Amino acid sequence: MKPNPSRNVPMRGWLVGRDAFGVSCAAPRSSNRRAGGGTTIWRWLDFCSLFLGLALCSLAESPAIDFIHVSDTHLMDLRGVHPRLVEARKHYAPATDAFRQFLTHQLRTLRPRPSFVIHTGDVVDAFGFEAAGSGSVRSQVEMARRLLSRSPVPLFVALGNHDLQLYRPGELALAVADQSVAGLARARWIRAFDCFQDGTYYAFQHRVGARIYQFVVLDNGYRGAGQRGLAAGGSTAWLAAEQLHWLAQLMAACKDHIVVVALHIPLGEDAGSRPVRDTLAKCPGVALVLAGHIHSEALEPIRIGGRQVLQVRSGAFALSPSNWRRIRLSDRHIELFEVGNPGRVIRTLELTPAGTGVVKAQGH
Repeated sequence: MKPNPSRNVPMRGWLVGRDAFGVSCAAPRSSNRRAGGGTTIWRWLDFCSLFLGLALCSLAESPAIDFIHVSDTHLMDLRGVHPRLVEARKHYAPATDAFRQFLTHQLRTLRPRPSFVIHTGDVVDAFGFEAAGSGSVRSQVEMARRLLSRSPVPLFVALGNHDLQLYRPGELALAVADQSVAGLARARWIRAFDCFQDGTYYAFQHRVGARIYQFVVLDNGYRGAGQRGLAAGGSTAWLAAEQLHWLAQLMAACKDHIVVVALHIPLGEDAGSRPVRDTLAKCPGVALVLAGHIHSEALEPIRIGGRQVLQVRSGAFALSPSNWRRIRLSDRHIELFEVGNPGRVIRTLELTPAGTGVVKAQGH
């Protein structure tokens, strides 16, 4: 998944190289040198041509990779589901075909093609639904796997609360969410998706020029936290102690990296977010937090340690198929594009010189 290293490609009559971004840099090669006193001038012309080629290389665009942020697709297959649940949840049903179209058409034709997609949770509307007869319909993860396998680029997923719950008909509400199935749901996701081969929280890296970008994907979709969750109105998500321990070790090991965090429920000032923010503060290179859950788009500053870090939401794809965002990473800055408009940059985060791992300032 790392970009190909620079390499020289010999071609007839030309010295051709490629920088790390894939931009050709060429200088003419003289194949028929004149004999005698003309040799010196031909060598001088070769030197000038090579110097010009190297200058063009240095002016070429810096190394960069693109990726797509998407969230809250709420994919579903309502066949065999209890009629009351179908009535309650069918408003998201069109998103399933829309996301299939996004993967098979828009993502394939996007130029430059993104290197990967990060999905920040609620991939499906529910892990399962109570059935129209007895039992429950628990085929949603497999349905999502078949659909997401159409992606032309790798997908990295963070689990959301809907990915870990079962819907049952309620007495007052049409649908009641039950997260007692969270353990079973996680096991099903791990079997179905390669990104979860080491568990439902994980990390991966990309090198861009002199930079190493460390991506950290957290699992904060479980909201059934007993009285602690209820005390915050049921909206607080808590990371298990072992996930925080893993995160602390990872942050201590990547102090020279630029860190991009992906999780479902956004970080705030609540009791569940505080230990996550405190742990992320151990690394000075945390540059960006990608989140979902709220279904609206936003670029909002949050405090991590003594710094302001930008938290990015790109809206719910289930509400509109234009709710996705291109993000471009280079060795000098991070560019955030307008939701649904991959050609318009709306915010640039400037980075300090490579190796320090600290975001210097936010641009326009």
